[in-house]
Amino acid sequence: METTHAGHAEEFVKDCVDLAEKYSGIVTISGDGLIHEVYNGLSARPDWETICQIPVGVIPGSHFTFYHVFYLFIYNINVTRK
Repeated sequence: METTHAGHAEEFVKDCVDLAEKYSGIVTISGDGLIHEVYNGLSARPDWETICQIPVGVIPGSHFTFYHVFYLFIYNINVTRK
């Protein structure tokens, strides 16, 4: 899917009724904004406890995103809602 406006990825992820059945994972190619939209959409879902198991991947589309992803990987930071 290609996003068309700010907030599009968040809306899609939040409102997709059978997300886990249709998709085996989510991958973004962008700057840092899109991955935040995806996680915001996931965390707004009523089925957060189960949907948070879906794999989310990031292909950095900017230098800042590359360093952000590199930092998360190097320090093994787990991004989960508490």
